[in-house]
Amino acid sequence: MSRLIDAVSRVYLEHNSYTGVFNSYSVEIDELVSRAYEEMACFLGSGDSGEIIIGPNATSLTYQLTRNLAHLFGPGDEIIVTHMDHEGNISPWLQLAEDTGATIRWLSFNRDTWRIEQDDLTLLLNEHTKLLALNYVSNLTGAINEVEALTKLAKAAGALVFIDGVQYVPHHLVDVSTMGCDFFACSPYKFFGPHLGTIWGRRSVLEQCRTYKVRTASDNLPQRFIVGVPPFELLSGLLGMIEYFEMLGRLAGDSGDKRSLISSAYGLVETHEKQLSEFLLGELNAIPEIQMLGPGQASDNRMRAPIFSFTHTGNKLGTLAKTFADNSIFCHWGRKFANEAANFLKTSPTEGFIRIGITHYSTVSEIDVMLECLRTSLYR
Repeated sequence: MSRLIDAVSRVYLEHNSYTGVFNSYSVEIDELVSRAYEEMACFLGSGDSGEIIIGPNATSLTYQLTRNLAHLFGPGDEIIVTHMDHEGNISPWLQLAEDTGATIRWLSFNRDTWRIEQDDLTLLLNEHTKLLALNYVSNLTGAINEVEALTKLAKAAGALVFIDGVQYVPHHLVDVSTMGCDFFACSPYKFFGPHLGTIWGRRSVLEQCRTYKVRTASDNLPQRFIVGVPPFELLSGLLGMIEYFEMLGRLAGDSGDKRSLISSAYGLVETHEKQLSEFLLGELNAIPEIQMLGPGQASDNRMRAPIFSFTHTGNKLGTLAKTFADNSIFCHWGRKFANEAANFLKTSPTEGFIRIGITHYSTVSEIDVMLECLRTSLYR
């Protein structure tokens, strides 16, 4: 985090200038913007900085993209959305359909595997399918979808594919060059960066977009998606975030290029989080008063991310969440923009669920404190 803070502060202290003129501050800002797009492309596995869109958050960018794509949709076209997704990957597409006359088709997830199954998707695909909007990881259950296989099915039907990877990127390396999708969204603030959203888009598809921008703005990529003056300080913070991953890669013993360092960093992250996840999930499964939502084992961290949600037979979640907060244990409580999934699972409309997350800087001792607080609250 110190690298991020230093990078943001440096812009205010040393480079607070506009772009496109010849003073040294402006030249440095131009270079910073170019670097941010190039390094974010590398981070996601693309070699083309023109395929990167950066904005305030993933939901805002998804809405922007639906406006840019709207001219491709019309009556008779179908958009598939899922009961598994975050609302930020549902509402924009619902409203696109409403504006264009397209039809929404709903895709459910399997209650046994907790994932979107290929057979269920196949039943919805047809010659009218224009787009599939799918998440990589559920922000409620932590279940990881087999997005490459699902994407392959949708592409074979002639559909565009939009992947919400917001909950995936904090825990696993992404390679958009092999995924097969047309769009991949993530939120750098979810993986130790500044409060920004990012969408990778396939160049050939981005060039079809009807971008909404001022007349004097460039038609080149990525400039055509930069609406107004970009947040230079946050782009600098984005570079600080990537430096942090490079540092982790060196700690893993790697001395290769940027992409290699990032890959090695994720190797460390996955190993640590898998060990903690196995321990935490085993302890939570042993508490009969709570019902876990999501895959029941964590031995394969390609099946679930370290996101653990549960309900309680007596609907004491609000009280429990407050007890956690009083003991400096921070969790999410409610429905957390997973309204469709919460309805599908029939969770309480008022209580929702409690969600606990693990990341690579979490420790066993922190988990022990949380578990002790949970047991004390349930049994007192």
